[in-house]
Amino acid sequence: MSETKDYFIGLMSGTSIDAMDGCLADFSDGNCKTLATASRPFSPEEKKILNELCQCGNNELEKMQLAGIMLAKIQAKVVNDLLHKSSVAAKKIIAIGSHGQTVRHCPEQGFSVQLNSPAKLAYLTGIDVISDFRAADLCAGGEGAPLTPAFNAGFFHRGKKACLILNLGGIANLTAISEEGALLCGFDTGPADTLLDLCARKYLGKPYDQNAQCASTGKVQDSLLNRWLAHPYFSRTPPKSTGRELFNEEFLKDEILLSDEKKLSIQDLMASLTELTVRSAFEAIKKQCQTYPELFKSTLVLCGGGSKNPLIRKNLTLRCQKLGIECVDCASYGADPDFLEALSFAWFAYSFTHAHSLKLNTCTGAACDLIAGSFTPAISGAFARKEHEYF
Repeated sequence: MSETKDYFIGLMSGTSIDAMDGCLADFSDGNCKTLATASRPFSPEEKKILNELCQCGNNELEKMQLAGIMLAKIQAKVVNDLLHKSSVAAKKIIAIGSHGQTVRHCPEQGFSVQLNSPAKLAYLTGIDVISDFRAADLCAGGEGAPLTPAFNAGFFHRGKKACLILNLGGIANLTAISEEGALLCGFDTGPADTLLDLCARKYLGKPYDQNAQCASTGKVQDSLLNRWLAHPYFSRTPPKSTGRELFNEEFLKDEILLSDEKKLSIQDLMASLTELTVRSAFEAIKKQCQTYPELFKSTLVLCGGGSKNPLIRKNLTLRCQKLGIECVDCASYGADPDFLEALSFAWFAYSFTHAHSLKLNTCTGAACDLIAGSFTPAISGAFARKEHEYF
């Protein structure tokens, strides 16, 4: 076997559709060390293309293929940025784990669509690509998401203390890990940034409400909050997953009408949506504590873009304190909150090449353990060179 280290790259673009994030990691000797991170923000035109594909429209097949090629070109630039920052040559990378951009998530119908072009990415970078990570789970009767709890269980468990991880991206997902490090559950709690960012774009002309400046000046409208929380998704028992198919402009159509008619201030709308993120996440945490009492007095690790929202952090911390739960940033575990998901897909690629099966039944409802991913070789990649025993 070659002495080349276990270098893998993970690429991720989340529900917020703001940027393509990348992480180069070394998994040698079973460790997980980040060597470099890089991000390429989407241009307004690129965002427009991707956002439009999240809804039904004309000529979707052609638009999806073109968008996949567009994403591969962006991903290749991120890969080059990572190689440049780390001074690691492309031939040293065993594989890229590319999640792609989710535009439809319909587990009840057995599918989830991630825009991707792994063959194009492999061609542009000369590196083997692992993609289509949700398909195997869906075939086994699972939700196909969230997948990251499988990574979280190994990365965040420390000593003999239970742990909760709340990833606040476009959609919020929660992972619960037992005192022994077992994956107790993982599921989407509801919206995090996606509805907040939607309203920020629509009413503030900004990609997001920076430092919660708008939301902090508003007042939570209990009538709105209670109506939103009455949606059946929040009372569903895990495993469960969601996305922009549910939490989108249609979900807020009544509130948008009121705002357009100046009957609801944008400040109050943003304050209420912020509280929706907090309340839905907290109620999910409380239910899991009741199910698994060892989670009381555990640690809640916050990650994702929403973890930087001071109003979300403050209100969530105050609520969790009542359960004896300490809230900490994932940076205290050596992880950058902006690149944790990219790191996780580097790990998924590593797991694929080592034929490690994922135990996701408590998260997605899959009927069995499974190997997640599909393989696309590059002409000059590790597989073609036969330098690694993994293939």
